Amino acid sequence: MEFKEHLMDEWTTIISPTEMVKKIEDFEDVRKTIKSKLFATQTERTNKGKFKPRYENFSKKIEHSHYSKHSDKWNDYRHQKDHSQREDAQQRDRFPNKNQDNSFDERYRPRCFECGSYSHFKPQCPRLKSNEKINCVSSNDDLLETYTIRGLVNGFEMPILRDTGATVDAISQKFVDYAKMTGEHVWVKYLLNDHLVCLPLAEVEIKCELGHIKTKAAVVTNDPGRYVLEDQNKEAEMEQPEEMTHFEIDEEILPLADEEFTEIKQLVEVYSKEFIESQHQSRDLVPLLNEAKTENSSKPNDFKIKENGMLVKRKIDKNEIKRELIVVPEKYRDQIKSLCHDSTSGHLGIVKTKDRLARYFYWPDCSKEIEEYVKTCDPCQRVGKSNDKTKAPLTLVPIISEVFSKINFDACGPLPTTPNGNRYLITAICLASKYTDAVPVPNIGSTSIIEAMIQIFSRMGFPKEMQTDQGTSFMRNLAIEFAEKFGIKVTRSSVYHPQSNPVERFHRTIKRILKVLCIEAAPEWERQIPAALFALRTIRHESTGFAPSELVYGRNLRTPVTLLYEQWMNPEDEGNNVVEYVFQLINRLKRCKELALDKMLEMQTKRKVWYDRKAIKREFSEGDLVLVVSTSKPNKLAVEWKGPGKIEKKLSETNYVVSLKEKKTIIMFTM
Repeated sequence: MEFKEHLMDEWTTIISPTEMVKKIEDFEDVRKTIKSKLFATQTERTNKGKFKPRYENFSKKIEHSHYSKHSDKWNDYRHQKDHSQREDAQQRDRFPNKNQDNSFDERYRPRCFECGSYSHFKPQCPRLKSNEKINCVSSNDDLLETYTIRGLVNGFEMPILRDTGATVDAISQKFVDYAKMTGEHVWVKYLLNDHLVCLPLAEVEIKCELGHIKTKAAVVTNDPGRYVLEDQNKEAEMEQPEEMTHFEIDEEILPLADEEFTEIKQLVEVYSKEFIESQHQSRDLVPLLNEAKTENSSKPNDFKIKENGMLVKRKIDKNEIKRELIVVPEKYRDQIKSLCHDSTSGHLGIVKTKDRLARYFYWPDCSKEIEEYVKTCDPCQRVGKSNDKTKAPLTLVPIISEVFSKINFDACGPLPTTPNGNRYLITAICLASKYTDAVPVPNIGSTSIIEAMIQIFSRMGFPKEMQTDQGTSFMRNLAIEFAEKFGIKVTRSSVYHPQSNPVERFHRTIKRILKVLCIEAAPEWERQIPAALFALRTIRHESTGFAPSELVYGRNLRTPVTLLYEQWMNPEDEGNNVVEYVFQLINRLKRCKELALDKMLEMQTKRKVWYDRKAIKREFSEGDLVLVVSTSKPNKLAVEWKGPGKIEKKLSETNYVVSLKEKKTIIMFTM
């Protein structure tokens, strides 16, 4: 307690840890002195009899004189020790030792017991690692060297791998000139990979020990280090290979220079003097020259002839800056339009091209000519824009009157994997009754699709005709042979034109229903399919005016709403016999069919009027050159349109036979 009070009094005077340690040492010395005095006092009281010793038998054996003698020696030793300690403390205060280490003990740092390093422990010490060598077998041989030859590919020396299992050649894109691209594409499946990749084709020239080969190869983005040669159906022209030059594949490949050096041309091959002469000789500029020569102070002219004879137009731009625009004669206008739109001008739109021209040049009706030039620019047409697709008038298709005679199929997915492993839906819709069906499948292979079709046919029967898109699963030989075996006519929807298949609209509806049902009930969408189909089959369809179940069964199915109605109304049974019921059912089906046909005709006409509001009717003749939309683009910089192709034959109002690079294709004009 005394120490705490003393420490609180002296706390404000302590300015360093060293001083605090000294004060604690002084306190320990004082405490030892006080403790020794208390011990001496206790001993004296015990000797007087006030305090009995703890061990009486032992104390009786000690004589008083002997005890007093030792007590005197202890007191002398104690006083001598206290005196020496005080002198030592005073000596330390007067002459402090500079070499005295007043720092506290540092925390022990663990270190390695082998080398003494603090960076690691003994198990990780490098001194303990074994330096013994272990024999191992290694090989740096190229396993494909046996099947590889050296040759020239497009003028570059590289190894050529003869792959008997390949179906198409493959070459890196850095060895292909852009001018050699054919515009065609091919779907390629890599080894040990399940998905297909769309790659462009390019013309390739090979010179090797096999001879001189001209073929097409798929262009890959990465560099495989060799040219992959498909070793089937190669017609080689036996020629001596040219002398090879060493070429490092990892080097940057520069484009080949032209054999003949051409001088750099000027932007416009005309000088100022010749240009001024062309202005005065131009018939189109005669009215402007006469206007410039006529001086009228009341109405200043917009045109002026400068001192050197050049005709210019004076103009004040939006920033109120006076400009003089050069008036261009006819013979130089095409070059000026090309400068304002092509090459370094970036092939910009009509407004920006007009703005670029209006800063420096002018001629009569230049705005209309620029607009026509941009619209007919071939590179701009190939690239396309988002708003340049104009719809053609809607063509009415025949109405199907017989139930289940034509069924449309499609695949929907991928969806979340169910506990049964299903990820896709094979959907179907009857075009006559709008009756829908769906079967979950694990994948969209041909086998899974055919098994789903069999389940649907077990409920709808085999149709006379079915329609699908041009998906890989529906286009394979197995699906085609299945349809031919049962005498089913197959029609295909146009590429990128889902409007021709109403099952596409059914996908959006059933997905929305499954989302809602999965929120309210179990999360497995596979268990909610019957409820979703039941809801769609028992509701009136806007195209027919009837529920699909009414056109299929002759009466609507009983729903929970029907059950509640019957429970409250308690309707009486009609009690008709079987014959009467059959006749009533036949009459009801016939009447529903007639009404449904009338309703579909009405809706078809109404939709055509609505669709044709922004449609433009266009016709092409045989021999016309057209651009065809590119259905598969290898990358985001690929052009939207390919061609031009030649119109060979007109099949209908919207279908034409177009030849593209000696290949004829039926193209539907919809935009």
